[in-house]
Amino acid sequence: MFLSKTEIFFFSKLQQCLDTIGQKPYVDTLRAYLYNKLNFFEREDREKFMVEVDSIVEGKVVGITKFGAFIELDDGSKGLVHISEIANHFVKDVNDHLKLNDRVKVKVIRISPDGKIDFSIKRVNEDKEYEAKLEKSRANFEQKMSRFLKQSQEKLSDLKRCQEAKRKR
Repeated sequence: MFLSKTEIFFFSKLQQCLDTIGQKPYVDTLRAYLYNKLNFFEREDREKFMVEVDSIVEGKVVGITKFGAFIELDDGSKGLVHISEIANHFVKDVNDHLKLNDRVKVKVIRISPDGKIDFSIKRVNEDKEYEAKLEKSRANFEQKMSRFLKQSQEKLSDLKRCQEAKRKR
């Protein structure tokens, strides 16, 4: 028995809805059925079929349109990279950036209730860019701090010299 990704998604959403309804005999029977259906797979197998938002995965370009590219993941699930999510600059033609059967890393930005997955190529490097900027700002902070300490020590030594000169007079 094999459950598709869409069926697993549907059953898990249905189970969440049933949990909010409460305890009724027919609900308990349906809940038990869904529990058995979902637990057919081991936890690792289910996770293989379910991608999470903000995860970075690799897939293959299986279709190109005017408005984006369709990506198929290794588990068989498909999604769309909209033309606005391909690059940080204006993209006039998707074919300039992607070709059929290209392997690309994509970030999952949204999974709609009906199971459609939205990907982004340009957001894959956001975390790396943010970390680089953060590291640069830390380095700048360290430089500014060392410069401040050096200037403070110079001013303090000048102040001490002036005070000692006044005492000697």
